[in-house]
Amino acid sequence: MKKLAFIGLVFTLFFLGCAKVEGPGGTSSISGNVNVSYYNWWGPTQPFNSALTDDRVYIKYGDSQSYGEYVRTDENGFFQFKGLTPGNYTIYVFEADSTIWHQDVFTQKEVEVTINKNKEVVVVDDIEIIRMP
Repeated sequence: MKKLAFIGLVFTLFFLGCAKVEGPGGTSSISGNVNVSYYNWWGPTQPFNSALTDDRVYIKYGDSQSYGEYVRTDENGFFQFKGLTPGNYTIYVFEADSTIWHQDVFTQKEVEVTINKNKEVVVVDDIEIIRMP
């Protein structure tokens, strides 16, 4: 009887230890585009749908407080995180804090994303941010 209980415990611990958490190592991906409006004291200086080029987009895994990794946007504002496991993610970009209007103060523009299964391709809605020139 003790032997059977021990075997059951080993199998339980094995399967709990193999449970995948959010992060790299999977077959799913998250992608999207980032658009930016440039503002100064007098209002918009460029069209709203300018692509955010060669800037960082960050991802947080699950409930983590720090980012897991970042990618850079291409010339069209496109970004993609590949090789993710099912779970919850937060995608974010830094934008100017429009309540302060100072070019050195930034806030996070966040998008919550859930991957439900392997090989899922999640495309988020365009992320619109504000920057000072």
